[in-house]
Amino acid sequence: MSVQGQIDRLIAFQAAQWYERLRDGVHGHNAPFVQWLTESPRHMEAFLAVAAEAPLIRKVLAEGSCDLRELLRDVQPEVMSLPVRFEHPADAAAATLAPRRRFSGLRLWAVAAVLAVISISAVLYQLMPSWQRFETQVGEQRALQLAEGSIVNLNAQSRVAVNFKESQRDVRLLQGEATFKVAPDSARPFRVHTSAAVVEAVGTQFNVYARSDGTTTVTVLEGKVTVSSAVSPAAQQPGSSLPLVAGEEARVGSGGSIEREHHADVAEAIAWQQRKLIFKRTALEDMAAEFNRYNKSTRILLQGIEPGSFRFTGAFDADDPQSLAVLLAREPGLSVERRDGEILIRGRQP
Repeated sequence: MSVQGQIDRLIAFQAAQWYERLRDGVHGHNAPFVQWLTESPRHMEAFLAVAAEAPLIRKVLAEGSCDLRELLRDVQPEVMSLPVRFEHPADAAAATLAPRRRFSGLRLWAVAAVLAVISISAVLYQLMPSWQRFETQVGEQRALQLAEGSIVNLNAQSRVAVNFKESQRDVRLLQGEATFKVAPDSARPFRVHTSAAVVEAVGTQFNVYARSDGTTTVTVLEGKVTVSSAVSPAAQQPGSSLPLVAGEEARVGSGGSIEREHHADVAEAIAWQQRKLIFKRTALEDMAAEFNRYNKSTRILLQGIEPGSFRFTGAFDADDPQSLAVLLAREPGLSVERRDGEILIRGRQP
């Protein structure tokens, strides 16, 4: 399956999950659903495609609750390509011709929330200072909607600074990792800066990880971006800037080198959004650092272990450092000691 196919399948699955959660009428789901819905026009498309096939939405439309196509036109022009399907012609006629009345059947309050977010964002943009800073603490993940509509999902222990002007949109990823879903604006390029790289997009979705060793990893989920070295232009070498498309990844070294991976594992790149850690022959010290980003109550400490001397492959729950301890306890060259609030890993003497 293609990368885009994987993404589409994931979005469709999420849409079905949200429909089932909302159908029971429990309003505790409202805020997270609105957040998910506003992240991308594709989310709106997928949710309405699921809902259009369900008896609940057909009943709402048949009762004359709203004109779905007009509603979509008001909210998001990009959504107009959605093929709304009905099992019976009468349902389609009712959806098109019925007068609009107040309703409470389907959770189309979410669409009103989208409009409210757009209006509020326009006001906030006028009042926004030159640079805004956002950060997450250990174990915290945070989704931000920027003033012009772009979405930033921050991983744990991450920091960004945002500066928007009439001619450009700049974000500095000062630490950690984030996924960016860029609102299209051809007149204002969207740039993400790290110590090693500059990533430029107009409207797309990509993940950036500014690693503690000074390198940067960029993974493109949708659309395309241009990745450049952050070193001074005079020092740049050929190949220090290159385009990436969906499914590709680039690793930018602190010295300006860029290595492209044509077949990146997109699901692996954003596994952190499901609080999953995936390692492939990863050094033990890097694995410990990743777990420590997510856990305050249990810290992993290394003692007497040469960097790079132990490497492991596996998938873990980020909130379960004990699972790593179980794995390491089987390693002949390591000893594991569990203490109050700590897991101490020592290298055994030969």
